[in-house]
Amino acid sequence: MRPDVSVVIPTRNRRELLLRSLGSAIAQQGVEVEAVVVDDGSSDGTCDAVEALDTARVRVVRHDTSRGVSAARNAGIAEARAGWVAFLDDDDLWAPERLSAQLDALEGAPAAGWAVSGAVVVDDALRVVGAQRPPREGVIPAGVLAYNCIPGGASGVLARTDLVLDAGGFDPVFRILADWDLWTRLALTSSLATVWRPHVAYVFHGANMTAQPRGFDIELERIRAKHAAARAEAGVELDVDAWARWFAEVARRGGSRLVPAATYARLAARRRRPVLALKGLSMAVRPGWVARLNAYRQRTMDPGWLEEAERWLEASRAHPPPGADRPTDEPAAPT
Repeated sequence: MRPDVSVVIPTRNRRELLLRSLGSAIAQQGVEVEAVVVDDGSSDGTCDAVEALDTARVRVVRHDTSRGVSAARNAGIAEARAGWVAFLDDDDLWAPERLSAQLDALEGAPAAGWAVSGAVVVDDALRVVGAQRPPREGVIPAGVLAYNCIPGGASGVLARTDLVLDAGGFDPVFRILADWDLWTRLALTSSLATVWRPHVAYVFHGANMTAQPRGFDIELERIRAKHAAARAEAGVELDVDAWARWFAEVARRGGSRLVPAATYARLAARRRRPVLALKGLSMAVRPGWVARLNAYRQRTMDPGWLEEAERWLEASRAHPPPGADRPTDEPAAPT
């Protein structure tokens, strides 16, 4: 039977996390799913572990040496047999009804070629510490041209396979911002359907690629140049301040103290607001800054949103991968 959705999962040396994420993909309800796992040069037995599952619903593409996350995703897209393709990072999780809800939303929006769900941000013990709402109708493509307003990183989007192929897939020159670049190209060619429910868990565990944003400035300038004409036509500007705040927070959550202080100092000079430099200094030196921010975001989250996410996350908490219960002071990604 031809699957309804092909799920592309790139991975490298995260065997146990991958198995948990893969489980959330093949447990999707009301949808025929195939999972294409692209093992991008792992040395931890990832390929053997996936093949040991012995199920026709999961296939493995093996790269003997790493080619990078964009090339890995593109290799998975090339193997996709379904008319719809979804992307799942090897450390993130889905609610069981995520794909069926997105397909329903797309059925109700015939002009849309891709869909996105809301997300929660969780730490490595799957505690909810943030929320990411999907964009409202009418803000695409202008919103995504200014900033990556699509929740869940690469794990929140479902798109027509031919639409992704026509757009050229993921650009290999990008690592950190590869998903935003593709979402921008999709937004310029198709409208977006949204599901206003927390169906994705973006897991921030301190080892995420975005927690170690080396080369971020270079990629942001590449994005600026690549989509400059579309941005000018839409009459929007790149939201540099929002990206600066994101960069500072991600760096702080990744353990850096110098980067957020320096980033906010530059932002203060550009905006001529000295108070921003003080904010950066507080971010860098205040004890428990990450934990305080997490607690604030959880307190101010929509209770219904939190309750729904907690309901489907509980099953994954019951079967954590090895090491997932270790304490951490850097548990959440920015929202």
